[in-house]
Amino acid sequence: MKIILSLAVLLLGATGFTSIAAETVYKWTDKSGVMHFSDRPVPNAEAEEMRVTPSRPSFTEPDEEEAGADEDDAEAETPASKEERQAAEEEQQRKIREQNCQIARQTLQHNESIERMYRVDASGERVFLSDEEREMVLARSGEDVKKWCD
Repeated sequence: MKIILSLAVLLLGATGFTSIAAETVYKWTDKSGVMHFSDRPVPNAEAEEMRVTPSRPSFTEPDEEEAGADEDDAEAETPASKEERQAAEEEQQRKIREQNCQIARQTLQHNESIERMYRVDASGERVFLSDEEREMVLARSGEDVKKWCD
């Protein structure tokens, strides 16, 4: 067990060391003036040796960075533009609610007009709902109307 633990520590240490270590990069310009970079020196060319330390990857989620940018933008907004943005968001929410209300009412009307309801099972066959199941569907449709229209 100690051997496995020692190997794990050694392996983690080695990978951490290689990611921190600086690398040598050679930079040179060819006869046509194009700049090149390589990890090996080029024969017959005047190459400048450069030490480059690789950057570590960022562990923040992209959503966090975007949220931070939005917060910075929000701080820079004037009170009038905040109010306009808030009014636009509220209007958009009102429209969505209105659409959902219309869909809920249409669904309820449709469900009330059907005498026998059915669902399709996994094999593609129609399975007719019992009276209790039909009442549950109608109750759920009524709840949706209350939720979106009231």
